[in-house]
Amino acid sequence: MTDASLAAIYRRLATLDPDAVSPPRVVRVTSAKTSPAEDVVVVDSPQYLQLDWPAALLVPTELAAGLADVLDIALASAALPGQTVRGGQERPVPPAAGLVLAGPETWWEHESLSVDDQEVEWWVGDDGAVHAATLAGLARGLSWAGGRWDQRLLVAAVLAEPERADELLRESRLEDDGWAGPRSGAAG
Repeated sequence: MTDASLAAIYRRLATLDPDAVSPPRVVRVTSAKTSPAEDVVVVDSPQYLQLDWPAALLVPTELAAGLADVLDIALASAALPGQTVRGGQERPVPPAAGLVLAGPETWWEHESLSVDDQEVEWWVGDDGAVHAATLAGLARGLSWAGGRWDQRLLVAAVLAEPERADELLRESRLEDDGWAGPRSGAAG
C-alpha cells in the first residue's frame, strides 16, 4: 500500500456515516506505520504540524472532521483547544501578498512565537488573526487564513522578492493551465 492509496481510502471513509462503521482499534497513519486509535490525532489545520505531539498524526486533508468521526479519534483542534496567541506587533499585510490571495489586511509580527509552550513559525488564532515569527511563517499563515493553502510557496516567494511578483505570478499561471514542460506529452 502506498501513502497515496491510503489517502484515497481515508477520503472514502470520511464520507461514511459514523453510526454505520465500527471504529478500529488500530489506525494506519502512513503506509508503513500503525498506531493504537487512542494514540492518534487527526490534523485539521496545517499549523498543528508544527507541534510535537505524543500521539501519531493522521493528515487527511480537507476531510479531517468526517474522518475523525468515522474513526472515533480526536481532531488536533479539539485535543489542543483554546490556544490564544498574545503579544506581537500589528502590521499591515504586504501588498505583494494581495497579488496572490485575498485575506486579512493585518497580521501580528513576533520575534518568537510559541503555542502550548512550543516554538512555532506561525499560527492563525480562532479569531482569524495571523501571527508569524518568520517570512515563511507569514506566507503560511496568510495562505491558510485566506483559504489558499496551495498558494503558500508562491506567497513566500512574492513576499521574499516583491520586485519579482509579476514574473512569479506569470510562472504560476503555467501551473494553473496544467503545463508540465516539454516532456509532459509532446512528441519528440
